[in-house]
Amino acid sequence: MNYGDTIILKIEKFDSTGKGVAKPEGFVIFVAGGIPGQKLKVRIDKKKHNYAEGSIVEVLEKSPIETNPLCSVFPKCGGCAWQTIPYEEQGRIKEELVKEMLAHIGKLETPLLPILLSPQYIYYRNKMEFSFGLDEKNEPIVGMHERGFFSRIVEIKDCILLSPESNKILLFFSQFARNFNLSVYNPKTHLGLLRHLIIREGKNTGERMVNLVTTSHPSPPTTWVSWTDDLVHQFSTFLQRENIEVHSLLHTINDRVSDIAVGEKTNVMKGRSYITERIDNLLFKISPYSFFQTNSSATAILYKKISELVVPQKEMSIIDLYCGTGGIGIYLAKEAQIVIGVDSFPQAIKDAKENAKLNDITNTGFYTAEIKNFISEMVKRKDGVDVMILDPPREGLNPKIIKGISLIRPKKIIYVSCNPATMVRDLAMLGKFNFKINNIQPIDLFPHTPHIECIADLTPFT
Repeated sequence: MNYGDTIILKIEKFDSTGKGVAKPEGFVIFVAGGIPGQKLKVRIDKKKHNYAEGSIVEVLEKSPIETNPLCSVFPKCGGCAWQTIPYEEQGRIKEELVKEMLAHIGKLETPLLPILLSPQYIYYRNKMEFSFGLDEKNEPIVGMHERGFFSRIVEIKDCILLSPESNKILLFFSQFARNFNLSVYNPKTHLGLLRHLIIREGKNTGERMVNLVTTSHPSPPTTWVSWTDDLVHQFSTFLQRENIEVHSLLHTINDRVSDIAVGEKTNVMKGRSYITERIDNLLFKISPYSFFQTNSSATAILYKKISELVVPQKEMSIIDLYCGTGGIGIYLAKEAQIVIGVDSFPQAIKDAKENAKLNDITNTGFYTAEIKNFISEMVKRKDGVDVMILDPPREGLNPKIIKGISLIRPKKIIYVSCNPATMVRDLAMLGKFNFKINNIQPIDLFPHTPHIECIADLTPFT
């Protein structure tokens, strides 16, 4: 077996990232998009001495668990890898994956609670980032990156992740770009105008934000004022005709080389600069680049579960590290004595303060700081805390942070993670510092993908 070879194999299971795993003659091959039970023709794209990676050329036999896709561009679109797996089966698989990671990565025998599924598994996302590209006729389209081909864009017409209204908005922008002959940004030449379209929705408020990301120098030159004015006019007419509400229409300028949907400047074209979302009885302000959990209905379950584990009380102090826009801390604050939130992103802290004010929460304090530095200062001052919430990014915790937490010795730690692999690594280290892992609760915030959210409940051994 060599690079470029085509072989036939059967997928046995998923790995921790959701790739299919085959073991012909005991040799491990990872196949993106492979589902256990499938018989596939696979091309070898990477070959190492102890494993290989391949891509699907043809599905020879479907898996017994497969169903029909829910949209017209699966599996070409890279948006959701598990769309043809029944939703209840997705939950079972995710629970097994967490169990395997506990055993093999963390070497932990921790009680794993049954996974909590998302109340909604279609149209559940409250935010999606789309990219502009060109179709086979070299005309502008809006869609998602093609699976395995970052430079190709698949036009989206019937996505099941965001909303039916968002699909209509995508088609409007594709047609508008064609009508005005607007150029699409080329990541190789760094020329062109249209880059991304970001749609955010308040699932429980009915509010919607549309953020168009472009360069500042269209190529070929375009009458700038003309097309932006026409966009506002035509978009307003479209919204009225389709009976769609948009509370925030934004235009972001991004001249950076990196292909990210964030820019240097954002202008309000119509409406206001933010939308709101409601989780239970709390209202949250969401600005263009605020971090907010992408599944509103499952976020309510997540917050409620954290509250059940913490059992906030009037004499309790809580520190929420990596607090983002303050969601968890604000949810716990009404029953606690004080909640301190810390994040390194200034805009997130600004949003957190506004969210606390929006909900008449007066016993919170939100601060911009690097978590490592904040923990170090707590250790120096010999500060204590009743409950510490940890919600780190996917890479998990720095070992120095874990060491500092062990010296602070909170009475309870709640570790929230969207990456169980790094979470169980960190839990194993916390175990070495004499913390007991009481249980782990998986929650599915990401239907149709391999991603899993988990909550770990820890207390120090006395």
